[in-house]
Amino acid sequence: MLCANCGSRAEKGFTTSVTDLGNCLIIIRNVPCYKCTQCNEVTYTGDVVKKTVSYTHLRAHETSLHL
Repeated sequence: MLCANCGSRAEKGFTTSVTDLGNCLIIIRNVPCYKCTQCNEVTYTGDVVKKTVSYTHLRAHETSLHL
């Protein structure tokens, strides 16, 4: 895969996703991604985006119940 940012090669790897929801942070470790070997730009596949968004919304809902 090529980096959308600089055009260099992107390799499979893992990263940490941090989402700021205003009143809390959702941190997900070991998220599969493609990471550029030159500029470190991170790209996610559609399946990964779908899963992290779903997980984030679930955790945000649980958090709002406890506030």
